[in-house]
Order: sequence, then structure tokens, then C-alpha cells
Amino acid sequence: LSTMEQTTQGGTRWFAILTVVSLTAYGIFSCVAASRLTPPTEAEQWFPDNHLYTRALESMDKFLTGDDDSYALFKVVYGMKSLDRSDYDIYIPGENRGETTYDKSFDLQPADAQNAFLDACDTIRNYPCKEKGCQFGLLIRPNTTVCFLEEFQSWHSSTYNQTTYDCSADE
Repeated sequence: LSTMEQTTQGGTRWFAILTVVSLTAYGIFSCVAASRLTPPTEAEQWFPDNHLYTRALESMDKFLTGDDDSYALFKVVYGMKSLDRSDYDIYIPGENRGETTYDKSFDLQPADAQNAFLDACDTIRNYPCKEKGCQFGLLIRPNTTVCFLEEFQSWHSSTYNQTTYDCSADE
């Protein structure tokens, strides 16, 4: 063999030995370090305390639900002109919901307005639904729709012995 080939083979051999020794030492170090590991003492916190998911997890232990709670509460609001939500924080949905501006021209006193409102209540109450999640073939569960105008008309009739259609702005 030439001198060049002997030098190359010798350098390769030392490199191989050095690699094997280094990897063996690293393996021993890794085994010792792994043997000192312990399980965590508390759950990892992936989100900040004010994050909606963190708060939901905290309330899950305290919150018991039944079948009725698996439905969403749906509210229809009439007479709103605008809603300013510039201060709304998605991580604190119960605070700073927005500043409502109501339409001053909204009036439920005319009979046509009351009838339209009552028709909307009936439409919501009887709206058909054929989707898998809908029960009783309706979008809304039976006997769960609260229409304030119906309640008000009942109260007004029993209290004043007249219908809300008989009221006028002059009285």
C-alpha cells in the first residue's frame, strides 16, 4: 500500500473509534439523565389563565348539566339600531358585550306591529326542521319559546281589563 492509502485508512479508523466512543458516552449520559426523570406534579398549562379554554376546563369540574342544558339559548332582539363591540374581548365573553343603540322609531303599540311580533313568535315556535339534531320535527323544542308580548298581553288584560290593541299614546 502506498503511504497515502495507509494515512487515509489510519485516519478513518481513528475517526470510527472516536465516533463509537462518543456515541457510547452520550448513550450512557442519556440513560443516567432519563433515570432521574420524574412525572410532572401538576398538569401542563398550555394557555394563559385568562384564556377561554383554561376557564372552561376549570369550570367543568363544578358544572353539572342535564338534557335541557345541551340546547343553546336563543334570543331575538327587536328595536336595535347598532351594536358597538370595539371593547369586546373574545377571551372574556361575559364582559364588555358591546354598547347597544336602540332605534327610537321602533314602536310596538300599533296593532300591525304587535301582530307582526306575534307572527314572528309563532314562526319561531313552529319552524320545521328535518335535520338529525332536531327533535319533534321542529327547530325549537315544544313549550320552550317565551314570547314576551304574549305574556305582556295576558298580564295587561287581567290587570286593566282591556287588550293592548286598545291602548293609545294619548292615555
